[in-house]
Amino acid sequence: MSAEYTIAADKRRATVRVTMSGFFGTGDVQAFASDLSITLANMDTKPNEHLMLCDLRQMKIQPQETVAAFGNLAATAAFQSRRLAVITGKSLVRTQAMRLTDRRRVSFFDTVDSAERWLLERQSQ
Repeated sequence: MSAEYTIAADKRRATVRVTMSGFFGTGDVQAFASDLSITLANMDTKPNEHLMLCDLRQMKIQPQETVAAFGNLAATAAFQSRRLAVITGKSLVRTQAMRLTDRRRVSFFDTVDSAERWLLERQSQ
């Protein structure tokens, strides 16, 4: 399964929703970063004030070079959100994702509903 992703912005809620699936190479990570950068530039929020929901339930376990590329992306200040909800279900992908997000205001979930509830209930904080 090749890499696929969607990025959808909800300007009214200052929320970006990312869905990713498949097996990513470093070029795929670069393309994703470029598209995410464009989305964030078009948000009606100050830098890093958006909320982000990442649905990774269909991601495959990634090779180390891809994990490193995602790690560099996650560490880039321009891409960090005020809060990040990550949906992984119960899989080994959760372990990889948890290693990449060593920061506060990140929570992991099994379902979209629980992730959205956490993200939006705390929107004003």
